[in-house]
Amino acid sequence: MTVLPDCGDCTPFAESARRAYQPLLTRYGFEAVDCSSDRGGRECALMYRNGQAALLFILADSAEGTGISQSDAVFPDNGWSGVDGADGWYSAIGLIEYLSGKKLMTRKLMDQLMRGQVDYFTWEAALMHDWIERLMALFAPGQPRTWQDDFAKYARTRHYG
Repeated sequence: MTVLPDCGDCTPFAESARRAYQPLLTRYGFEAVDCSSDRGGRECALMYRNGQAALLFILADSAEGTGISQSDAVFPDNGWSGVDGADGWYSAIGLIEYLSGKKLMTRKLMDQLMRGQVDYFTWEAALMHDWIERLMALFAPGQPRTWQDDFAKYARTRHYG
């Protein structure tokens, strides 16, 4: 099992992300590399990396999310804004929606997440099981980023709810 860095007040958040993602983290050799905690654990960032990509689990204003970037991405000490492409990070769900052509964050799902009926990381990790290899390939060393312009156009039109 991957050992977590010191996450301070964000330890419960970090353990939740690790628990949901543990099979993928182990299978693809991701290692935890950094963690930050702010506002008494209300804002958290936890970064894992392997030789192909980096994953960033975030908590901000009670909303969880996962970013993906190239393996040498810099840990965003002050968190990630969630804006696709900012500092090289992209929303994992946004990329899956783009690649699949399907809206995943429906109003029904968002309501279930808000009510605590669905755990975000459990839902996302199950989805990532089918997509992680394709997402990592987008960020593999030496892989041209020809998809970024098309994705940026798509991301500007994406709406949730």
